[in-house]
Amino acid sequence: MAKAKTISLSVWKTLFRDTLTAFSKVWWRIASVNIFTMLTLIIGTGIFAGVGYLAFRNTLENIIANFSFGGAFLVGIIPVILLVAVWAMFVTVFSANGKIANTIVLKNYVKKKTRSSFKIYFVDAWHYLWRQIIISLHVVWYLAWPVILVMGVWSILMTLVTALPTFVGIIFMMLAGLLFLWRVMHVVFMKSTLVHFDKDSKSTFKAMIKLVKRNWWGVLFSIISFFIVVNIVRAVFLVPEYIIFPGEDDFNIFLLLDGLFSFFVLAPLLISFMYLFMLHLSKTRKIKP
Repeated sequence: MAKAKTISLSVWKTLFRDTLTAFSKVWWRIASVNIFTMLTLIIGTGIFAGVGYLAFRNTLENIIANFSFGGAFLVGIIPVILLVAVWAMFVTVFSANGKIANTIVLKNYVKKKTRSSFKIYFVDAWHYLWRQIIISLHVVWYLAWPVILVMGVWSILMTLVTALPTFVGIIFMMLAGLLFLWRVMHVVFMKSTLVHFDKDSKSTFKAMIKLVKRNWWGVLFSIISFFIVVNIVRAVFLVPEYIIFPGEDDFNIFLLLDGLFSFFVLAPLLISFMYLFMLHLSKTRKIKP
């Protein structure tokens, strides 16, 4: 029995065809999740702004007065800082839930399960939140430490060698960039892996790395190729509107159509492709849920 190729032109074509099929089934659910996310963030931000205005509308004057008379500057501003920190946490959590919920939509599609976008966003996504936070922190460290190491060596060389040639710095910057890109490709399926395998953060991270191990160039080119094809379609869709409505008025209909295309077409297509791509890699690499 011939061994299935992890990535090839025929595999990419199959993935693209399956993505279009999935898109016809899930685009509205993904768009609905995005709408719920935006409404939640807008309403929540409005509430925080209202609370901040009512509670701290006189704070600025008090802070200026305290500072002018040598008082404690931070004492007055600490409540404002705490409110902003809570708001930032609110935005981070509900934005993360939106991304996870979109992936859950694809998982339900593959497993032929039906569940409303409202329940997926406001109920199901919370199941993955804590693990997503832990994995995200792990990913940040995974991406950062090689770059920090390379740039640290460069800094030491600059300190030790006063007349360091310019090309040496360029080489180090290129090396840092290449290391970062290489590592990014190993974590590009983070949300898909988390939702699909539904394991603890450590197991999820290992599975995520294994998906791309020794094949990151293929993953990179596959994703880039997908973006190129989709954006060609995007251009074909938008250029006629741009010719008819050049956007000289205050209301630019071209930008509106571009936003609608990204929201209702590009985002569902990308999420579908990434999940189905991860599913293919997990099968060929024999990584079991």
